[in-house]
Amino acid sequence: MILIIDNYDGCANNIYQLAGQLNPDVQVVRNDGVAVGDVERMAPSHLILSGGSAAPERAGNSLELVRSFAGRVPILGICLGYRIICAAYGGKSVQMAEIRQGKRELVHIAPSPLFHGLPDSFYAGFYHAETVPEENIPAEFSIIARSGKDVAGIAHRTQAIFGLQFHPESFLSEYGKEIMSNFLRTAPAE
Repeated sequence: MILIIDNYDGCANNIYQLAGQLNPDVQVVRNDGVAVGDVERMAPSHLILSGGSAAPERAGNSLELVRSFAGRVPILGICLGYRIICAAYGGKSVQMAEIRQGKRELVHIAPSPLFHGLPDSFYAGFYHAETVPEENIPAEFSIIARSGKDVAGIAHRTQAIFGLQFHPESFLSEYGKEIMSNFLRTAPAE
């Protein structure tokens, strides 16, 4: 079962639809409606953290879930979910000088299992006012995507943990289904 943590954002429904096209066994729970023990009992194959407008530290149990399931269950963080992953490892978010709400921008990627079979660049939809600058990316992560000078994607160096500042589920994004499919093929590090 794929478990989506809804960080009180409408994009959780879009993520649900995208993931559900690939695997109908999907469940969505609010970030403050599920504890680590609940997720243990649910035994998800994959964990996805949605976007949202809160700071990572105010996103319910999301930080605790990342810390508890890192290395045990593949994790994908989208937008706020990406910033939550960074925060779980000590990274800090900052307010952007220019807000990117509903912006379609070119993304350049590096080799990563998340981007298997994709071209070196594609367009993606961004919806955010905060980001994690490159100097605040935790050392455990590699940068796997950029939009201009900004970090647009990270991957843990040894575990199946990925963060995307852009929204693969957005109609503005190319290859969203392929990215989600690649994520759902990942397995925890052994």
